Amino acid sequence: GAVMFVAVIYTATLMPYRLCFKQFKVPVLEEEPIGWLVCQRFVDASFLIDMCLQFFYTYVDSKSGKEEDNNYKIACRYLKNDFAVDAIATFVPDIAQIAAESSSGAAARSARLARLPRIVRLMRLS
Repeated sequence: GAVMFVAVIYTATLMPYRLCFKQFKVPVLEEEPIGWLVCQRFVDASFLIDMCLQFFYTYVDSKSGKEEDNNYKIACRYLKNDFAVDAIATFVPDIAQIAAESSSGAAARSARLARLPRIVRLMRLS
């Protein structure tokens, strides 16, 4: 709970700040400090762990009003509802970053926009 709270606070506050004021700085992008990279990887790992745990979190069935603890039903519900958003928010930023590292400066700056889907996860958590 507390780890995801920190990850969500980071995603809601510091990540947009860094994207707007640090990484899209024109005309020259400076190398990111190691502290930011460590923080970003910690948040990435937290979201990945949360994504895996979602397959095991029980939920209250809207029809019966009972808590559903059948792992198959939990997994099916997660795959139908939130999995796509979580997968995009978790994996697309890293894939875009890898692609951008071999691209020009403008492409690298554009690839950082791929981190924005993580903000969509905040809607699910609120």
